[in-house]
Formats: sequence, structure tokens, C-alpha cells
Amino acid sequence: MSVTLVKGETTVELQNPDLNNVYRQQYRQTMGRLASGTRYQYNKGSMIEVLEVAWSNLRDDEKVALTAFIQDDVVGIMNDFTYTDHRGVAWTAQFLETQIDMTEVADLLSGSADTFTIGAKTYPTTTRQKGIWATRLVMEVTGV
Repeated sequence: MSVTLVKGETTVELQNPDLNNVYRQQYRQTMGRLASGTRYQYNKGSMIEVLEVAWSNLRDDEKVALTAFIQDDVVGIMNDFTYTDHRGVAWTAQFLETQIDMTEVADLLSGSADTFTIGAKTYPTTTRQKGIWATRLVMEVTGV
């Protein structure tokens, strides 16, 4: 299985995220202050559901597709989208963080002419890839 992110006509398919993803309920309270300094609130608060997923091994093509989806289709935290998890459960989701960090964790183009190494394992050059990326997404979700 894989996970998908869909907004309009755009669909991004990613490999399954790492294990130990987090699903939690979070209490949200909207408050402000008047010019006089008096604190006010719009309601008594609400509970939101938060899904946090992480990948430590996204390929370059997945990174490019995910970055374009975030910037062009959902425009950061502006719009919601459909997130379908690895079990096939669809969620209406919206990013909670304005910046999504992508960290290159391995540049597999380095190495000798015949092999390259990741950790203790050596691979032949025929299996080289451009790069491996890690990222974490934090979304507010509701069941579809």
C-alpha cells in the first residue's frame, strides 16, 4: 500500500510513512486582547484531531511531487485536501505548519565507480539514486 494526497485534479502518491506516527486530540482555544488589555475569547474551545506522519526515505521524485503539491495545490496551510493513509482510510486534512522541512539524508551518487555505501551495506552502482529525503507532516484531520 501507499498513501495519497489529493486536491482537485492533483494526486500525489508516496510510499508508506515510517512506523510510530502520531494521532492525537488537541484542545484549541481562540483568544485575543482588546486595545485596553482585556482578554476575550470567541468560544469555549474546541478539540481537533492531529495526525503527524514522517518519512525517512523519500525518493527525489516523491520529494519534488510533495513540495509542488504543498506550494501550488494546497498553498501551505491555506486549503484542505484528502489524505488517504496506508490502511485505505481517507481523511480531510489541512497542514498545521507553515513550513515543511525536507532534509537530504543520503546522497547516493557518492562512492566509488563500482559501488556506493549506506551505513554498513554496499550497493552496486546500478542501484544508485539521486538522493534520499526525510520530512515530517503535521495535519489537522477529520474523517471523510
